[in-house]
Amino acid sequence: MKRDIGLLREILLWVDDIPTTPVLMRDCEINGFSAAEISYHAELMIEGGLLIGTAERAASGDEDIRVEGLTMRAHDFLTAVRNPKVWLAAKEAIDACGGVPFDVALEVAKGFRRKSASRLTDASRGLKGSVTSKGS
Repeated sequence: MKRDIGLLREILLWVDDIPTTPVLMRDCEINGFSAAEISYHAELMIEGGLLIGTAERAASGDEDIRVEGLTMRAHDFLTAVRNPKVWLAAKEAIDACGGVPFDVALEVAKGFRRKSASRLTDASRGLKGSVTSKGS
C-alpha cells in the first residue's frame, strides 16, 4: 500500500477535531478511503512520530489502533496545511516531485504557509500605507 500525504492530513484533522481522546481509528471514516487504508496510515503515523498511540492485533486478527493525541510535529504540520488554499498549493508541489518524505512535505507546506502569511502582512501594510489626509 502506498502512503498518501492527503490521507495523513485528513487523519490528523480528524484526530485534532475529536473533543476527547483516546479514540479508536476504526471509528474514523474518511470519504474515498477504506478502513484498511486508514488503519495502515494511522499505524505509519504512530511509527513516524505524528500520532501518540498504539497498534495492537486482536486474537481475531483485526487491528485495534488507539490514538491518544497528536505530537508537536503533527501540530506543526496541521498549522502549515490547515488552510485549504495553502494545502492545495503544497500538495501540487509535492505531487509534481512524485512524492517526497514527510519532513520535506512539512518544509514545503511551511514554505507555502509563510508565503501566504507574508502576502496577508504585505496587504495589511499596504492598506495602512495608502491612507491619506484630506488636506493634502
